[in-house]
Amino acid sequence: MVSGAEDAVDAVVRTLKERGHRTKRLRVSHAFPLTAPPAHAG
Repeated sequence: MVSGAEDAVDAVVRTLKERGHRTKRLRVSHAFPLTAPPAHAG
């Protein structure tokens, strides 16, 4: 998940798409905190 200023997020999305990744914009009314730390592979 990526969040931030729209211009910055758009730049990240462009880079990901250029590298062959699919993206989907989530429309939310406000930010929500993570309830647990993200799991790391490895």
